[in-house]
Amino acid sequence: MSTQAEYDSLGQVTRTATNNYDSGNTPSATFRYYGDALASQTVTSYDGLSRPLTVTQYHNGIAVPGATTTTAYPGVDRTDTTAPAGNGTATAGASSAFTDVRGRSTA
Repeated sequence: MSTQAEYDSLGQVTRTATNNYDSGNTPSATFRYYGDALASQTVTSYDGLSRPLTVTQYHNGIAVPGATTTTAYPGVDRTDTTAPAGNGTATAGASSAFTDVRGRSTA
């Protein structure tokens, strides 16, 4: 399975979606673009420094309630992330990461 991706003017991925095929077209199973009504897609927004702020899951063009990960950058060495509860990852809930000037994790 491959993924469709859309990019902004800076080359950052703003939307990804899974394949959508139209079996009624010739040749059979031709890829078809459905715009905002894709069955499953992820939309990412960025701040002025090209850092991701929100990553939101959509289903059939509607944001899935509680399926948004938000990231804040309150300092030069700190990143705060809030992931959706119950997403099955170790980062579910709120977390903070501290880094040194080289981007290496310190806490």
